[in-house]
Amino acid sequence: MKKMLTAVVLMLAMFNTTSSVGNGLAPSDSGQILPEAETSAPQLDIVQHADLQYPEAGYTAELREDIDQVNGFDMSWTEEETLVNAGPPDSISEDELLPGIYEYEYEHATVGFYDGVVEYIVVQPSKDKPLLTLGEYVIPLKAELIRAALGEPDYEAEDGDVYIKGATALKVFKDPENGKITSVEAFWVYGE
Repeated sequence: MKKMLTAVVLMLAMFNTTSSVGNGLAPSDSGQILPEAETSAPQLDIVQHADLQYPEAGYTAELREDIDQVNGFDMSWTEEETLVNAGPPDSISEDELLPGIYEYEYEHATVGFYDGVVEYIVVQPSKDKPLLTLGEYVIPLKAELIRAALGEPDYEAEDGDVYIKGATALKVFKDPENGKITSVEAFWVYGE
């Protein structure tokens, strides 16, 4: 069912984008050539177009399998696959802290790329839709609900909880003072 749903979402994404997606290039401040954001083309709102369900008790193992699929984006995607599946971003910028990485800003997530592949996916709590999707499941962006859905984290830090699946980590960043979520980030785990 999950594979069929993914195929349907991918087909919808292909029909809802224009042929101009990804054709424009613009130089960045560092001289790197980056694709231009094309806000005139329709953007697929992946979070609303998937058949999403809030997980019930007992889905912890399944949810952990999906930590590399965040808010409709997949850690295994290339830049091209991201454009095909999600449409053009609202904006494109260079990461201020990590040279060589550029970010696609979408309404419900930021996707960071390095060498044309996804490096990380960041979800910031928003007032209109404070949700996190993992695979086909939706979890309200509340620390206690994420922990209830995913179970005990693999690591706990002052600034959040970390869940690991293979080479992918999902960190739920929390304000140390009040415990509220500041962001959720999926990223690659390098080294040991």
